[in-house]
Amino acid sequence: MTQTVREFKHVTKAGKRMNRLGALIGTSQAMQPVFETIRSIAASDAAVLISGESGTGKELAAREIHRLSHLHARPMISWNCGAMTESLAMSELFGHERGAFTGATRAHSGKFELADGGTLFMDEVTDLPLAVQASLLRVLQEKEIVRVGGEKAIGVNVRLIAASNKDFKELIPGGRFRLDLYYRLSTVVLRMPPLRERQEDIPYLVWELSQEFSQKYGVAVPRIPDSVMNALARHPWPGNIRELRNVIERVFLLGRGRSFSRSWFEEMFAMDRAVGETLATQVAAPVSLAARRDKLDEVLARHRGNKTAAARELGVTRKTIHKWLKQ
Repeated sequence: MTQTVREFKHVTKAGKRMNRLGALIGTSQAMQPVFETIRSIAASDAAVLISGESGTGKELAAREIHRLSHLHARPMISWNCGAMTESLAMSELFGHERGAFTGATRAHSGKFELADGGTLFMDEVTDLPLAVQASLLRVLQEKEIVRVGGEKAIGVNVRLIAASNKDFKELIPGGRFRLDLYYRLSTVVLRMPPLRERQEDIPYLVWELSQEFSQKYGVAVPRIPDSVMNALARHPWPGNIRELRNVIERVFLLGRGRSFSRSWFEEMFAMDRAVGETLATQVAAPVSLAARRDKLDEVLARHRGNKTAAARELGVTRKTIHKWLKQ
């Protein structure tokens, strides 16, 4: 890891460009297939399914695919499918006509119409209700939509990029996601690696984020000791780049003009670990099954049902999560 820090200093001091693709940064081996896949598929109209944990940069990857495509002059519309009722999801995706339901005082264009000629990015696509999944499949097959409350078919030409942090191998057998829709969405599957698999990228990400927040808050980039950089590179980062981003911004907000302090980071990481250990204790404690289920539901909801992420937060294995769920 010390060698990583030295290489990072050499690159930044020499003013050499970091290995990047637009907003994506990665010198690690884990990121090279991501760059290669994006460059290979950008010129096509193929549907892309981006998998990866929360905070790994799935939307950034989608934006790079759009930026490098022949559709770059047309809009890219992003939409998060989470926490949507069936009726709301239908209206948001396909639009509605005036009078289609109570409160529909005017016609409304859906995401497909807004993205016509461009790209539609659907994040957390696995959260779509099954009825909406069926309608989405028909749109992908027929390339036309019908607004809620309407009869006229409207042709749409949209490149679809979908993303999810959930495991399709668990969802499809359980009937929570349609297999035929999965095949439609997954012409190309792009996996975004978690930050713990690309530790050598962390110094470069820290530098890039430091430059961003330096400009945002008008504060000089603090000195970053090797010991701090190595501590940051060794941290597991369960929240991935989103967590790293929050940590670096916190430095610029709370530590104006001071150097990065290793003790400050260690204290913060200790607090994070304590939260995780407390949650695990609360779930594992010999309380009533109802109380345990409530606490486990709370953690799973926070991670949108992702058992791997929930297990990581609780400091247990996926096997333990399944055991608790069975109980």
